[in-house]
Amino acid sequence: MRLYTCACLRFRDTAHHPTIGPSINESQARLLLIRTAHGDSESLAALYDSFASDTYSVCAHYIAEQPQLDDTMMALWQRIWTDARALATRTGSVRDILVITAHAEAGAAAEIVVAA
Repeated sequence: MRLYTCACLRFRDTAHHPTIGPSINESQARLLLIRTAHGDSESLAALYDSFASDTYSVCAHYIAEQPQLDDTMMALWQRIWTDARALATRTGSVRDILVITAHAEAGAAAEIVVAA
């Protein structure tokens, strides 16, 4: 199993171990995002478990090669960790916020791959 480290968090690579995360409602997701904004890595892990498949699908749309896709997912979840305060203030569902963030991260990564 491939593990990534994001701050003090370790999480599974969905490409190698696809799972469907626990079903959570919007208020639970919002609370997890707010807790993540306050440095709670367990909340980030719960967000990852709930939304990794959504964000992976977005990243896979932009990035075809597995090594770059893995790197993009890692960069995305690091960004969610570091930008959680700003993300928590956005309007819209947490899923939409994370998917939009995934589009931005994967789109930027795809441009770098094309330019190389």
